[in-house]
Amino acid sequence: GFMYYTVKALMMVTPEFGIHLGYSTWDPNTDSDAGENDAYSMITPGVVYKWCKATRTQVEVQMITDQQGVDGEGENLDDLTYTHFVLQQVFTW
Repeated sequence: GFMYYTVKALMMVTPEFGIHLGYSTWDPNTDSDAGENDAYSMITPGVVYKWCKATRTQVEVQMITDQQGVDGEGENLDDLTYTHFVLQQVFTW
């Protein structure tokens, strides 16, 4: 089996400007010892500017943790952590 979930909250401070926070995680094999310590998670804070009802710009930071599994002796390897900076233009029709 696997586990994937994501949650994102948006709070508009004014009708045009808001902030959002998201969290998502992916674990490809939750019921197997073979895939221990191999989950992937991302925390995503950001800001939103709504130009109009159908157009918004989002700027966010994606803080990612990628677990690297176990070594030959069964010890957990160090997690790989990195950050993406994302600028998105969203059109809704």
